[in-house]
Amino acid sequence: MPDATLPPIPTGFTRTIAERAFTCRERGRDILVRVEFGEPQRDVAVVDGTDWRCPLRLSVGETVTLRQAMGVDSLQALQLAFDVARAELAALACRAGVELRYLDEPVDTSRDGWERRLA
Repeated sequence: MPDATLPPIPTGFTRTIAERAFTCRERGRDILVRVEFGEPQRDVAVVDGTDWRCPLRLSVGETVTLRQAMGVDSLQALQLAFDVARAELAALACRAGVELRYLDEPVDTSRDGWERRLA
């Protein structure tokens, strides 16, 4: 049974500390794709300290998806949020008929090193 004295796990988005815009070209129209990283914050208490959480917001047109990355410190939480963003962008780029673009250039997520366009 969970310990009732622990505070609820935060799920909100914190202040945006970094963002990048892409374009998703689908069926002849361009859709804005925005990736935003929230400020990492202390999360729940664990043995020997507190975990950290870094929120991630992915906006594809009007559709907004919130994700969370957890780490042992703020840097790891942020690094893991970048990994989540890469996975989300790769999944978007793999959809049939979709071309992901950055600075008006195609992003080929099947090639090594494409991630540098994010970080």
